[in-house]
Parts: sequence; structure tokens; C-alpha cells
Amino acid sequence: MIVDPEEEFHKKEIKKIEGDILNNELSIIVFADWYNTTVMKAAKFYEENSRKWLTPLTGGSNIPALNDLLEPFGIELGDRIFDGEYQIGEHVGIYSSGSSITKFPSSQNNYVIYRNLRDEGQIFLADIANKTVKKSKTELVPILGLAQPSFESGRIVVYD
Repeated sequence: MIVDPEEEFHKKEIKKIEGDILNNELSIIVFADWYNTTVMKAAKFYEENSRKWLTPLTGGSNIPALNDLLEPFGIELGDRIFDGEYQIGEHVGIYSSGSSITKFPSSQNNYVIYRNLRDEGQIFLADIANKTVKKSKTELVPILGLAQPSFESGRIVVYD
């Protein structure tokens, strides 16, 4: 399980995980959050101890690092920030400040679940610029992907 990483993955770690998924049936589940450099620059905050205005170094997750990890499997996460409620079966979930899946391998063994969500990054940036945004439209966004690279491999689940 990989949850909201903030650090980079070393090349040896990426190769090890890739090999274990493909050859040793390792399965991983990745929970990611948002990452958007424009929003991060706009989200400066005052840090009391240093008495300085700081800019966050990463969003909720280090999406570029996750993309490095997932790239061998044809999976990529985006930099837009989404928000909203969704339903799967009888269960209602809240999607709060998450990204989306922008690339996922197509195969009969793979599944991607889409839900209608709002572009929270657009709303945040408009608010910072003191602009009013009409009620944000929702759009169909891929948020959950399940992949099995081969019949003999482990599985990869990505919830962004």
C-alpha cells in the first residue's frame, strides 16, 4: 500500500517494485491526492517559527514521483484537482481534493471507474484572484483504476 507519498522513489526502488509485480505476483494499491504547481504557488502560507511566507513543496501527494513509479505499467496521474461526491452501488463517497488518472492501459483485465466531479483547482484559483466562478460544472473523471499487467503478475490499483 502506497499512501500520499511526498518523497521521490529511487530508480532501484522502481525497478524492484516493477520486477516484483511482474514476476513475483506483488500487488500494490496506490492512494494519491492532488498536485498542481499553480495552486501550490497561490497557496502560500505564513510559517510562525521562521516568520516567513512559504510555498508548499508538494501538494497532497508527490504525483511526479508516483508517475515515475507507475510509468512502466502505462499509468499516469494528472495535475488537475477534483472534488465531489460519488456513489458506487449503495455506498456514497466523498472525493475531496484529488487528482485523476490521465493514462491507463486498455485491456480486458483492466478496469477504470469514472465519476462526475468538479474542478476544485479552478475554483480555488478564481477565489484567490477575487473572481467569481459560476457554479462549477462537473465532468466525467477517471478516479479508480485496476490493472493486471499479465495473467501471471500481481495487480495494481490506483485511487487518485
